[in-house]
Amino acid sequence: MEITQPNRPKRNDFSKTTTLKLVKRAGAMCSNPKCKILTFGAVDNENESYDVGEAAHIHAASKNGPRYNKELLKSYVTSLENGIWLCSNCHDMVDTAFESYSAELLRKWKNDHEEEMKKYGGKKILKTNDESLAKLIISKYENTGALYLLEEAENPHFVIDSFIKMRHDLVEWQSEKYSPSIEFKKHLKKMATALQKFCNNPDNDLTKKGNCIFENILNFRKEYGLYIKWIVETYKIEVEASLQSIFLEAEV
Repeated sequence: MEITQPNRPKRNDFSKTTTLKLVKRAGAMCSNPKCKILTFGAVDNENESYDVGEAAHIHAASKNGPRYNKELLKSYVTSLENGIWLCSNCHDMVDTAFESYSAELLRKWKNDHEEEMKKYGGKKILKTNDESLAKLIISKYENTGALYLLEEAENPHFVIDSFIKMRHDLVEWQSEKYSPSIEFKKHLKKMATALQKFCNNPDNDLTKKGNCIFENILNFRKEYGLYIKWIVETYKIEVEASLQSIFLEAEV
């Protein structure tokens, strides 16, 4: 693997060996926790590839550079310890606005990212955005009594209002703000569709006499529990017993 560095002012740059170690330890991903893009890979032209990764210095390699420390030896400045793998955009960002990106912060980015890579070594790596979003969803649902409390089902107006709010949340979670993977986005769309179908079902019209809304709510919880179970098992999330009860019922 040939990793090249961009043309920058002459300074104490990393060796090819050190650069290669940085990219391997980062899994070729940008170490910025809010970025995490893959820094090289295929493009439409089979004879070409994209390469946007750079070995960045935590402490600058040249005088007057970002986070420069005159007390550091050249051997440290060019060492693996003083490097962090970033995409070119994040590299420019942390060096331009260096007052907002301290050496301590960059070291934390690097350490946290490498710990994450250790966890996924030799395993399928899930998109970080998906993991964060999955945890957010389960956290919200653990506090949504309409999904599992019997007394809430006895108040159908409250349940319908909660389901409408849940559907709005699912639409937002599919947006670029959360950037779910294609697979996760499809799953969220199915969940939103299920909620919409329930709320639009004429049998759940609360203005009609003799509706069977209570029974329908209990049945829908089992159906929706399977969607929640998929999230919990796919992203290996610990879930409180109250919420877990609905997908355990769905298995019966």
